[in-house]
Order: sequence, then C-alpha cells, then structure tokens
Amino acid sequence: MKRSRNLLGSISLLIVCVVLGVLVSLQLKSVNSAQNLQLNANKRLEEIQNELIQQTRINRDLADRYAELKNYVETVENQTFEADDAFQRIMEEKRNAEIFAGLTEVSGSGVVITILAGTDFFVRDSDLRSVVNELRAAGAQAISVNEERMVATSEIREAGPYIVINGKQFPSNAQFEIKGIARAEDLERAMLMVSGIGEQLELYNIEFEIVKSEKVTIPRLREDSPAYRYDMIK
Repeated sequence: MKRSRNLLGSISLLIVCVVLGVLVSLQLKSVNSAQNLQLNANKRLEEIQNELIQQTRINRDLADRYAELKNYVETVENQTFEADDAFQRIMEEKRNAEIFAGLTEVSGSGVVITILAGTDFFVRDSDLRSVVNELRAAGAQAISVNEERMVATSEIREAGPYIVINGKQFPSNAQFEIKGIARAEDLERAMLMVSGIGEQLELYNIEFEIVKSEKVTIPRLREDSPAYRYDMIK
C-alpha cells in the first residue's frame, strides 16, 4: 500500500514537473517571440531612419544640382542671346556686303527710268553711264540696266550698233530700263534737277521718263557675267 502511494506520488510529481516544464517552455518562447518582434521592430525602424537620412541627402544633392543647372541654363541663355545678337549683326553685315556686291536680289522703294532714242537716233553708252552714276550719287543702294545688275566691275560700252552690259548685247536703238532702289524722292530729284542728266538726254533727242514705285525689284548679278567672275576674285 505504501509502495503504491509512493509510486502515485512519483507519477504525480513527474506530471507536475512535465506541466511546469511545458509552461516554462511556453513562457520562454513567448518572451523570445516578444523580444524578436521588438528586435525586428527596432531593426525596421533603424532601416527606415537610415533610408530617410539617405533620401534626405539625395534630395539635398538634387536641390544643389538643380540650383547649379538653373544657373547654368541662365548663363547659357544669356550667352545665346548675346551670340544671337552678334550673329544677327554678322548676318546683317553679310547681307549688306552681298547687296553691295550684287550677289542677292533686292526689293524696295525707288524709281524706274525708261530711256528710248528718238527716230534716227540711238542711245550712247555714256548716256547710260551718266544715269547710273547720277543714281549712285543720289544714294541708290542697288541699280540695274535692262535687268543687268550694276556693280563696281560692271561694264557699259559700245560695240558697233550694240551696247554691251555685263557681257550682254543690246541694240543701241532699243528701249533701256534703269532701276534704282533708295528714297524715290531723292532719286527723282537728282534726275530732274536743273541742267541735270534729264535735260542732257533731251538735248540728244532721247526720250526720258521716270516713275516712282513703292516696290522695285532688282535681280542679282548673273553668274555667267564677266562682272560676277571679277567680283569673285579676292
């Protein structure tokens, strides 16, 4: 009987120990889990903090870079404006040089002068040169004779019954049309002045007419003309 009681007590104690062990094990597991969660939470918070610090640095670097790029763009824009301004001046000078050299067609206000010899008369080369020179003296920026552009190397000369202009022949008894671009009033005044070229032409029985126009178009110098080849020699 006593032996049975001891056996029962031992079994009870074993059961109690097992239960206590299980409880302790569960408690420790619970504590470890809580600690792990806290560690994970702390680790995640630290990672977030590090990422936030990193992003802050990136944003600051981007802001600095943006400021640098903004200053650079403003500098480039200013330089571009200055360059464009200088470029425009260069292009304007180039255009003026081309006009002076007769290398481009031009249009503007001016006059159209018609010269025609009377019956049994003819136009002389000196008559045409006199009109061209008068227009130049009056400030004409561009001049043409029968659509032949007049430049410094242009020729107007007699060749028998013809007048040669920039290598092209025109009958001396034909009509000649001279155009000039400038202030039309200035050109007209120069041609009609007392004892001027207009009166001289009339003395030689040459019909003379001048018409002012808001748009006079003068062609560029022909590339196959001697004046063009001379002009290309540098």
